[in-house]
This record gives sequence, structure tokens and C-alpha cells, in this order.
Amino acid sequence: MSVALRVRVRGDAFVFCSDGYFFQVFNRRWRVPNWLSPGALTATHAECSDGRFEFRLEVNHPRFGLLISQSAVFREAGS
Repeated sequence: MSVALRVRVRGDAFVFCSDGYFFQVFNRRWRVPNWLSPGALTATHAECSDGRFEFRLEVNHPRFGLLISQSAVFREAGS
């Protein structure tokens, strides 16, 4: 299963939001109905100090609530 994403800017961060799920078989895409989807996906890439950035991922299901919440801070190798 794959997800289409919309991107926007919020402050100093890029925010990617799910815009529907689909699966692909033999170059044909099939959209997953909303009631079968895992929920709204939001991924945020925000700049921090010292050349670091935070990546945050959340999946929020309309019935079951927050399913996934991950956050990590990265820096460029060698810095």
C-alpha cells in the first residue's frame, strides 16, 4: 500500500499530509476506501539549531485515535 502526499509550509517546517491511500498492481492504481485506510498521516520536517532537523510522523485514525507517533532528531554525518 502507498500513500499520496500533499506538502505545505508551516513556520520553518515542511508538513506532508496524506491525500489518499492506494495500491498498485501491473501499473494500475486502486484507491483504498477511506473506511479501510489506516488514518490521516502527517510527517513534519522541521529545522533545529546547529544544522539538525526533527522528523515527526503521526498516523491518526478517526475511530481509534492516534496509532503511531514517532519523533527523531538528525544531523549531517561528520558534523
